[in-house]
Amino acid sequence: MDISGLDLVERSLDEFGDGKSGIELLRERGKLQAVHGGDDRLAMLLQVAEGARQHHVDAALGPHGSSLSVSRSVPRREDYPYGGNLQAMGPPLASVRTTPTIKNGVLIDSTPPRSTCFKFAEGWPAMPLQVFTLRERPDLRPVIFSDNFGPSIWPEYMLHDEVARLYFSPPFLDQYLDFVLIGIDGDEVVARGFSVPFAFNFPGREELPDGGWDEVIRWAHEDLHVHRNPTAVSALEISLLPQARSRGHSRWMLEAMKANTRTRGFADLFAPVRPSEKHLQPFKSMREYLDEPRADGLPHDAWLRTHVRVGGRIVKIAPYAMTIVGSVGQWSKWTGMTFEKSGFVAVAGALSPICISLEQNFGVYVEPGVWVHHVV
Repeated sequence: MDISGLDLVERSLDEFGDGKSGIELLRERGKLQAVHGGDDRLAMLLQVAEGARQHHVDAALGPHGSSLSVSRSVPRREDYPYGGNLQAMGPPLASVRTTPTIKNGVLIDSTPPRSTCFKFAEGWPAMPLQVFTLRERPDLRPVIFSDNFGPSIWPEYMLHDEVARLYFSPPFLDQYLDFVLIGIDGDEVVARGFSVPFAFNFPGREELPDGGWDEVIRWAHEDLHVHRNPTAVSALEISLLPQARSRGHSRWMLEAMKANTRTRGFADLFAPVRPSEKHLQPFKSMREYLDEPRADGLPHDAWLRTHVRVGGRIVKIAPYAMTIVGSVGQWSKWTGMTFEKSGFVAVAGALSPICISLEQNFGVYVEPGVWVHHVV
């Protein structure tokens, strides 16, 4: 039968709870709302979930034990064009798709101007997050690079990957304004997303790079300088301010990035995903981490699970997705730790231990990632 409303609600609530089923969480939140007030969206989802549960039972058993199709009143996956419950404002994406080209070292995107602001499909409560490209809102550039999106979101050492300069430095970022997304809740910027177009699937680039995040930035930088036209897009980051988390905004931003990728004329979005819970098990290899799925077959990791639930396919591990190097003194400053002996050391937020050498006065952090592919 068609995917049930119950399943849709379960999936859409992935970020509302840890380990609990969507229905259990909805019931809890519904009770809390009845007493304390709260998010109208949760109340509606509770209604949908309860109705979906009944439809689910009816569809499984039927009035006499026969199979029935789910009622049209239950939301279905095909109602939502991007695999979730988002629809883009403006003309159909297929009618405006163009493939960017590189001319004289400049990325040229001839896609007609259109809003990349998103809304929930009709029948769902509006979520206040709006998403724009940096080209549409250049006035917000200082905001997305303010301290609010610095160490409060990322460990300090994550801000010292030298490869990042090839994308985030002003001369280079100016080439990617259509691939920078800004999420606004009311009048406050609460989310940002970065992606980059790159050339893929030609001699020398038949496979996604083991170097993950770092290497795809190098590829894109090289493509600009040799005037090689991009054929795919890689996600680089989706980050939210603390107050915007656990409200479904990360999934919203991921859907917006997929839609923006398609709008720019590409069919493939790749992502060197940084699993959000891997830092809790830094000495476990990424292979071991991935080889322990949940009972339903989905990844245990919440961020990887979000990618898979919106249609992403895990392709491979990027064993050295990011490499960050510094002196022992710099690592002490970045982490607030004192290193008394050489060896592998776990530090807060790191997905794997860092290698400290007191004798050679350096510390090296090699972070693994997971390549995920979205067909958009």
